[in-house]
Amino acid sequence: MKEQRKKNVATKSVKKSTSSNIPEEIIEIILLKLPSIKSLVRFKAVSKSWNTIISDPLFIQNHLHSSNNSHLLFPI
Repeated sequence: MKEQRKKNVATKSVKKSTSSNIPEEIIEIILLKLPSIKSLVRFKAVSKSWNTIISDPLFIQNHLHSSNNSHLLFPI
């Protein structure tokens, strides 16, 4: 029983540190590269910080702009 509890605590700390090790700017860049809005809506459930990023009006504007320019070889 104690071993299982230790394993759960260790797993929780790893999950928590993994999500905080990636800078928010990098996560935003990755999310901006997603082609579909359907994916973004699904990823809002990943965490509060992802939800905040995806719901931000500036992010929405940037995503729309990047998706409109995705057909260009060299985006303006």
